[in-house]
Amino acid sequence: MRQVLDESHGMPNRRTVVHWFMVFLLSVSGLLTALTSIYFLFLPSGGYQGGRNPHYGQTFLFDRHIWIDIHTWAGIVMIAVVVFHLVLHWRWVTEMGRRSLAVARGRRRPFNRKIWARVGVVAAVGLLFLGVAASGIYFFVLPGGQGGSRAVQFLFARSTWDLVHTWTGILMIIGAVVHMAMRWKWVARVTPSVTRSLVTRRERLPEGSAL
Repeated sequence: MRQVLDESHGMPNRRTVVHWFMVFLLSVSGLLTALTSIYFLFLPSGGYQGGRNPHYGQTFLFDRHIWIDIHTWAGIVMIAVVVFHLVLHWRWVTEMGRRSLAVARGRRRPFNRKIWARVGVVAAVGLLFLGVAASGIYFFVLPGGQGGSRAVQFLFARSTWDLVHTWTGILMIIGAVVHMAMRWKWVARVTPSVTRSLVTRRERLPEGSAL
C-alpha cells in the first residue's frame, strides 16, 4: 500500500491530495454528465408536438440549451481530468499491461481475483470512455452535430454516433460506480485528512489572504 500520509505531520502527501482532487472532479463532472444524460434520454428533442414524441418542447428546471451546456462542459472537464489521471498513472497502466500479457502467455503466475477484477474494471471503463469521448467530440466539433439539418457524417451516420454515445455512456457510468465502490475504502480514509489539511492551510494564511 502506497504511503498516503506525511508521517512527520500526519497530513496527506502532495500526490495523495492531487489524486483526491482528481477523484473529486471526476465524481462531480461524471455526476453532472450522468444526470444530464438521463434528461436527454427521457426528454428527447426529436419528433413534434402531439406526434411521436409527446415530451417535445417540455422543460425540466432549465431550458434544453442549458442542459446541453452543462452536459458539454461537464464532459469536457471529465475528459481533461481522465487524460491527466492517465498520465499520472501511466506507469501502473503499462506495468499491469505487461504483467497481464505475461500471464496470458503463461510466463507468469495468474493474478488473484481482486487484481483481475480491478484490472478488468479499469480496462472496461477505459474502453467505454474512448467510445463516449469520441462520440462526444463528434457532436461537439462537427457542424450539425447537435441536431442541425446539415449534420456532417463521419464514419457512421449521426444516429449511430448517438447510439454509441448513449450506450457506452450508460455502461461507463455503471463501470465507474463499480470502480468507485472498489476504491471506497481509500476515499473514506483519505478524505478526512485532505479536508483537515485544507482547513489547516487556510488557518495559517494571513488574514485577508486567499488560497
